[in-house]
Parts: sequence; C-alpha cells; structure tokens
Amino acid sequence: MKKILLIIFILVLILLGYFAYQNLNKSPTTPSKNSPPQLIDISKIKDIPTQTGGDVFETTPPAEQQYVDATGLIMSQLPIYTPNFTITFRYATGKFIVTRTNLNIDLSSAFQVWYSNSPYQAIPLTRFLLVP
Repeated sequence: MKKILLIIFILVLILLGYFAYQNLNKSPTTPSKNSPPQLIDISKIKDIPTQTGGDVFETTPPAEQQYVDATGLIMSQLPIYTPNFTITFRYATGKFIVTRTNLNIDLSSAFQVWYSNSPYQAIPLTRFLLVP
C-alpha cells in the first residue's frame, strides 16, 4: 500500500514539475487570457486615422423640431391653469390631461379656442385627454 502511495506521489510531483517548467518557458510576448494588454509604442503605428469620431449631428426635420420645442415648452410650464380648465401631464399614459374647472362651459370648445391660440399647436390633439 505504501508503494502505491509513493508511486502516486512521485507521479504528481513529476506532473507538477512538468507544468511549472512549461509555465516558466513561455515567451513573454505571447499574451495569455489573464495577462494585461500590451502597450504599443506610438512611433510604430503606421496607419494614423484622419478622423477621431466625435459627435455626428443630423438635421432634424422642421415638423419634428417644432413638436419637440412645443412639448418642452408646455412641460416646463405645467400645470397650466386657465379660468375654464387645468392642464397636467400623466406619465403613465404619456398624455396631457385637460380637466374642467368651470362647470358652466363646454370643455371641448373652450379647449379648441385655447389650443388654436397657443404656441403648442405642433403637439397633436391626440396627446391631450379631455376629462369632463
């Protein structure tokens, strides 16, 4: 039994020695998965890019820009109070909520008059939800 354990111990030592020898004889220029990336001398780079990227701006169509501007303007002024209704925004639905404050008026017609004279006409009427 002791002979078998001795033989196994010697084989393990031989294997450890072999792997240690292989590890020590690796060339330092061969990168491994765990080694940090090697730095390259800038003077050795031949193909220098003419452009470094940066931001690329595309022109926004005028109708879309008007929509964005109108939405930003109305969002910065919320809540909007008028004598006939109040406008708030509900994030869950993504709509502007128009709530009547004067019960003696027709909300739809009062809102249409206000909307036609407002700077928010680039926002589609479907984004407004009239709540009686």
